[in-house]
Amino acid sequence: MFVAFELRQVASPGLPATTEYVVLRNGKVFDASLPLWDQGVRWAMAASELRWHAPTAARCDWQTSLYREPQRDMGHQLSQWGGPWALPDVRRGWVAVSAPTPRDWRALAGMLVPAGAGWIRGGVATHPLLAGWVARAGGALGLPMWEDGAPGRCWVAGPAETAAAWASFPLKAVPAPLADRTRWRQFHWERVGDVPGLARRLARSPYQVAEAPPLLVVERRWPEPLVVGLRSVWIELVQELAASLKAGRWVASGLRVAWEGEAVPPVEWRRQWPMGVQDATTLLLRILSLVPPRGGDPPIRVAIEADQLSAAPDPQLAWWGSPAPGASAAKPHTLLMSLARWESVRERRLALWDPWRSAAR
Repeated sequence: MFVAFELRQVASPGLPATTEYVVLRNGKVFDASLPLWDQGVRWAMAASELRWHAPTAARCDWQTSLYREPQRDMGHQLSQWGGPWALPDVRRGWVAVSAPTPRDWRALAGMLVPAGAGWIRGGVATHPLLAGWVARAGGALGLPMWEDGAPGRCWVAGPAETAAAWASFPLKAVPAPLADRTRWRQFHWERVGDVPGLARRLARSPYQVAEAPPLLVVERRWPEPLVVGLRSVWIELVQELAASLKAGRWVASGLRVAWEGEAVPPVEWRRQWPMGVQDATTLLLRILSLVPPRGGDPPIRVAIEADQLSAAPDPQLAWWGSPAPGASAAKPHTLLMSLARWESVRERRLALWDPWRSAAR
């Protein structure tokens, strides 16, 4: 069995010292103080909607250092349970317990609240994916609840309620390939119960026991503003970031660059690309396209953060790949000569029956 939990008002020393605040990440609500949840503030709410729900709340931009220590402390506490656990986000996670009881929930909730957060709710199920859904929709599903002596409620999906809980699971939260999602939209399916056999497949699917992707940040500081040599600094930082990505087998599709001057407010540039990369050359090109040519005042600190991390593809997939000829303005005969020089014997033989491999295309 798995015990999942959700947190609100996660404690951090960098948050505003006010009773009402909202933490924004990429223009959406990441977390907020407890009074604002009763006013309609929700996760992933657009910042433009806050004027209707929290017009006077202090706004704080999400930063790497804001929740680094709380997430590390929570991971250390969850590891003490002795079983598999995961913390995909500082706001939610799960821990495996062989036979959970209300006492286990009280211990887990008391460990996280109020030291790590101001509010908690939980869910118990046979799969961590289902346990997270039970924690969010257990009240609407009418499931049994543990509340006695704990700082938050916990709903339980036992063997008798597991089938109904899976049937109500939203398809948009199912990790599935694009082809399956396209087919589900064509049939106008919205719940797991609408797809034949999907509940059994999800129940047998493996669960993630790894911790959340790391926060990869590289930076440089100087006692005086840096006037010359910034390009060499970008090259050094990008090489360090690429080495960290390759060591952890991650690819980054987003980058965030922080620029701090001596007498001006800090500046930040952020962008996300459709494809994740880990090589230093591509990262450097993305940095140079992201940062304006003149940047700003001479910096005393620059930092690069790898955002939107995902697992790197298996290198075995590229073993039989052939370099596709890129667009070229050369004459046709020049292009054919270059292809004949660089194509392998295997490619030339395969081109005899595969027209897409032929150089004449």
